[in-house]
Amino acid sequence: MPEPDIAFFRSLEQNLHCPDIRRSRDVVGQWLADDFIEFGSFGSVYDKPAILDALAKEPVSGFEPTIESDDFAMQVLF
Repeated sequence: MPEPDIAFFRSLEQNLHCPDIRRSRDVVGQWLADDFIEFGSFGSVYDKPAILDALAKEPVSGFEPTIESDDFAMQVLF
């Protein structure tokens, strides 16, 4: 089995930090699988429609904080 392209997935994650992309239902909707599920840090569970709604409703402000992420790792689940 070939290794997953971690650089590709890292670039997608980093693109999600851009407010214009985060709020775009079209872009994020194309990136997430229809059966997407996210488990929040406090045990909340979000499906694709819930994530698209939440991101689209993020407030627009004159100040957008810089989001940084690093130390990426991947684990193939199948």
